[in-house]
Amino acid sequence: MSPSTVAIVVTFNSARYIAECLSSLSESLPTVTIVVVDNASSDETVAIVKEFFHKVIVIETGVNLGYAGGNNVGLRYAQAGGYDFALIANPDCTFSKSCVPALVGALIRHPNVAAASPVIFRADRQTLWYAGADLDVRRGTSYHVTELPRPLPGSDIAITGRANGCAMLVRLSTMRALGLFDERYFLYYEEVEWCARCARSGMSIALVPEAVAFHDVGHGVADMSQSYHYYMTRNRLMFIQQHGGHILPVLPYCLYTSLRTVAFIMRRSVRQGMVQVGSIVKGYVDFARGRAGGQPVTFSWWPVRAKLTPEVMTRGGIL
Repeated sequence: MSPSTVAIVVTFNSARYIAECLSSLSESLPTVTIVVVDNASSDETVAIVKEFFHKVIVIETGVNLGYAGGNNVGLRYAQAGGYDFALIANPDCTFSKSCVPALVGALIRHPNVAAASPVIFRADRQTLWYAGADLDVRRGTSYHVTELPRPLPGSDIAITGRANGCAMLVRLSTMRALGLFDERYFLYYEEVEWCARCARSGMSIALVPEAVAFHDVGHGVADMSQSYHYYMTRNRLMFIQQHGGHILPVLPYCLYTSLRTVAFIMRRSVRQGMVQVGSIVKGYVDFARGRAGGQPVTFSWWPVRAKLTPEVMTRGGIL
């Protein structure tokens, strides 16, 4: 019997993108079961899915569980259904016709690979955005490779540091053995942390060069998003503490990279840069206080007032 695959798409106010995403998934692998987990959208996302995609299973959480929690709802559904593989897909991603079969084939041929991602281009279909990534657990960094690596000799895959959470096929037997995404992260670093667990267990993460996807990266607002900078700051520190060892030796480096980020944003907008200083400082403070999970934040103590509420906390609407 051939392995079975389920695609999990976590949505939050994704009406603009969801139809194209689901259509491309259906064309890439017609036999794939598609599950949409909606994190309490207030737009027409669920209505579009129910009206135009009758075979798609819709699970409405009623609350924003974040990227980690929303995907875990879908992964539990997949585990209960006895599926072999789960494709985790952002709603602002589309997939080439050969993408999903190529990912599935790679995991079938390479039993030591826990997860695989395709090569990912930006929405312009010209700019390479992800072709693997490094992973430095001590510093908590994981930068994208933007040049196509050579596959292993005699193989169809390239081993990489981590998969990409906007498009990754995971082996569900590995999920059962190592656990689901860590919901303490809520948004960002969840797939990085899970891939680090895979590496510790001796499993590999792969890039499949013949599989291609396209991602509307950030919708043009990633560098201005309060939630992006808050969660990336806090969760990076959580990741270092969990997998990299002592935080104090690398804290100066973390502060240095935070300052570089602020300087980059301030070159575009001083006001936005000040807002992001508040987001980043709050990330450090909440890490020190042990505050994990989704965190509504009001920067009433900051010169530039900024409010971050659960309604804007969604990976698919930011990256």
